[in-house]
Formats: sequence, structure tokens, C-alpha cells
Amino acid sequence: MAATLYEKKAMINMMIDWLADLTTLFDATELAVQNATAADDTDLLALSQTAGSGGALSLEAAQPTVARLITITSPDNMAGVAFEVVGTDRDDAAQTESAITGPNNSTVSTTNYFKTVTAINHDIAITNVEAGVGEIDSAAIYSAYQTAGSFKGSVNSLTIANALASINAEANP
Repeated sequence: MAATLYEKKAMINMMIDWLADLTTLFDATELAVQNATAADDTDLLALSQTAGSGGALSLEAAQPTVARLITITSPDNMAGVAFEVVGTDRDDAAQTESAITGPNNSTVSTTNYFKTVTAINHDIAITNVEAGVGEIDSAAIYSAYQTAGSFKGSVNSLTIANALASINAEANP
């Protein structure tokens, strides 16, 4: 049995509501991306720590919201310390960056972008070392925007256009 014109209009209204919900989801995703692009945070991952021998930094619960360079900062000379960062890349693949030379009253960064960090290890004693996040992986942000924008635009235009064409065909045979 074919749907009546009234039923089709009701279905279009339901689709419009669904599209509004979808748009809200994409807007929330965009807001999360904007928040992720906030300024560097030198101690997001590990507050200042001192250790008498090699080991691992005690990590905070916070993680980058998108892939970012990981920073290691100290006001002391840690140039003789080798650091290692373990985690995942923007595609959630495991990655490790080793032999990162420690900072000397400065900040050093990884060369790889990390979406998550599960460990930051050091080979010898450290003083006043903290770990945070730096530059954002712009390729990951661009990819997220492209995917969300294309999907959002395609769903909006195709769904509404098809529904309206169907009603017009029914109303004007």
C-alpha cells in the first residue's frame, strides 16, 4: 500500500528532525576539535617529577583529544637523559619514539604525533620534569573536517531532495 501525501510529509519532518540531530552531533564534534586546538599544555600528561634513577613518569589521566606532539619540559639540565614516549598515532596504531634527548632548561618535543600516551620512560635520574602536549597534527584535523563536512552536506542535500521529489511526483502526477 502506497504512503499517503500526509504520511510522506510526516516522514520528511522526521528526516528533518534526524538531520537536525545529526547536525548537532557534527557541531559537537567541531567544538571538540576547536577545544583540541587549544594552547600547548606543558603538564597535561605528567606534573613536575623528580626520580633518583631511570623509570617512568607517573602519568595523569588526561590525554590529548587529537594527535599532538608530546613535550618534555624541565628548568634543569636533562640533556643527558634519554626519554621514550609510548602510545598510539592518529589512526590508533601503536607507536614508540625512543632516544629523545632531554631538555636543558627548555622544552623538547617528539617528532611523531601521539593521540594517546601510555608511558613516558627515562633512562637515568631526572629533576623537575613534566610532560605535556604541543603542536597539533593538522592533517588529522583536516581529515576530520573533510569527512564530517562531506557526510553532513551529502546527507542533508540527498535526503531532503529525494523526499521532496517523491512528494512532488505524488502531488503532481
